[in-house]
Amino acid sequence: MTAPFVTFNLQQAEAVFQGGSRIRGALCLVLTSPILVAGVEVRFHGTARASWREVVYSGTKSTEVEHEKEEIYFDDRFCLWGKVSQQIGWETREVLPAGKHSFPFQYRLPSNVPCSFEGIDGWVRYRMQGLVIRPDGEHLCTENLFTVLRELDLRKESLREMLEDHAERTVRGACCRPGRISCSVSLPKRFYVPGEALCVTANVDNVSVKRCGQCSLQIKQLVTYGGVHRYTVTMATSKLADTIRPGLCRKWKDDSLVVPPSCPSVVDTNQLITIAYCVSLEVSFPDSDLYAAVPILVTSVPDYSLGFASWTYELSGPCLPECRQSCSEPSKKHVTANGTGNGQGKFCPKYKAYRLEREKSMVVNLVQSPGVVRRESFTARGRENPVDNSDECAILIGRSDHAESRA
Repeated sequence: MTAPFVTFNLQQAEAVFQGGSRIRGALCLVLTSPILVAGVEVRFHGTARASWREVVYSGTKSTEVEHEKEEIYFDDRFCLWGKVSQQIGWETREVLPAGKHSFPFQYRLPSNVPCSFEGIDGWVRYRMQGLVIRPDGEHLCTENLFTVLRELDLRKESLREMLEDHAERTVRGACCRPGRISCSVSLPKRFYVPGEALCVTANVDNVSVKRCGQCSLQIKQLVTYGGVHRYTVTMATSKLADTIRPGLCRKWKDDSLVVPPSCPSVVDTNQLITIAYCVSLEVSFPDSDLYAAVPILVTSVPDYSLGFASWTYELSGPCLPECRQSCSEPSKKHVTANGTGNGQGKFCPKYKAYRLEREKSMVVNLVQSPGVVRRESFTARGRENPVDNSDECAILIGRSDHAESRA
């Protein structure tokens, strides 16, 4: 006999939401036999957590100190069915017959929460939990992780100035004069969206008697926890050359480096986790690397100059190797990540990825835009008869004491 289980059925199949938007869906309970139920509740939780270790030196002694910080953005619980009070608890006792039972809900997310993020030592996660309370047995529970996005629009900012960085090092030989190896990297603007190609100009000048190693361009993500701990993730790489001989100067204009789906830049230093990006040119040597880098901003709204752009939700780049397994088998207690995680380890959020080229099929099937007069009439008609979707689901009953109203 199949055990009873509960699952979430969301109207937004992608499980990707903007801050301030509504989550609409239903908690579905499937029973193969009647059971006694005291109540049904749903919980929404958003939190950020980071933990790292650092070595503190005192004279000749060293001590490893472990740090852990957490921020809670919301933690709300709602009763979907039954009666509950603070003094007595769950008062309802009712036998639900076999079959499928659906408990609709809707929940408005806070508008000022940060974007979902998964890192090595920290994360920003949002989850919903459904709970069927049984007075005479184990409670039935299900939990879903979902993605929350926060728009970052920098089109009105003056960020179109040329960016450039230069680095050089002196190379000494055994029986000859010292030589010099220099590199530089430049970009025509500062902000980009996922899916956009970077038009990078790179130069390497080898005025020495030694051969340098591989030259490559990289997009790096710089994550800072608590303003003190930082680590770097390589998001994308483009190899320019395997080696550069002595006396040779090379110049590239590379547009093969594309920004992968990733979290928009987080520049608010008051948050627990801040995220920055840079484009670097690295020239390798046996003893060290020559490094030049320019900072960039990853946004969620494309530049006006890019023209037509369509987008889809795609998995974030750095988590892809670890998050291909999906946990979707229902049980008494299970965690699902909507096909983007294994429920126990890393969770891969989904971010906007833009397609900045107009496909031929889209041009052929493009419907002619109405004239100015018809467009104005359509707009006026929409204002007179607005569509209200607020009654598609039942409003949630109850709210946690510390939560603000988000109806």
